Amino acid sequence: MKKLIIPVFFLFSLPAGCAGVTSLPDYSRPAQVFLKQYLGLASMPGGENLYFSGRDKWKRRHDLDRSRLAELVKDDPEGARAAFDAVLGAAETGWRNMEYYLRRSLKNSGQAAKYQRASIADFMVAHDIVTAIADASGEESAAPLKKRFRKLARRLDPK
Repeated sequence: MKKLIIPVFFLFSLPAGCAGVTSLPDYSRPAQVFLKQYLGLASMPGGENLYFSGRDKWKRRHDLDRSRLAELVKDDPEGARAAFDAVLGAAETGWRNMEYYLRRSLKNSGQAAKYQRASIADFMVAHDIVTAIADASGEESAAPLKKRFRKLARRLDPK
């Protein structure tokens, strides 16, 4: 009887999404509403819709007003949490897609760079949202969200 030999690289690629590119999670309605308001404040002029169509090209405003973001969270705390969950899920999915394209067999670093930029944009949005939640409702209410954010960031890039 022959032994089944599984290449080691295949075993390590299973958690990284060996089936290929994964599609982004769907944004719930409260998350979409909150993200549209957030993007109106945080995007460079004319870039509000760019986040949903081409996240790798989206640019965050450098002079973002944290107090206005905190007001958004006070108006819609449920939407803020839903948006945080959706954006963090999109960041993780984008990062895994980047890892998929970085495999030696594909040699498609252009696609990998696109997914990397999109994931970084998602991480910036998630960080802004969790900071606004902390500003609006206190550090103790945002502590579990910050913990999830840090845990995912460490898991994806352990440096």
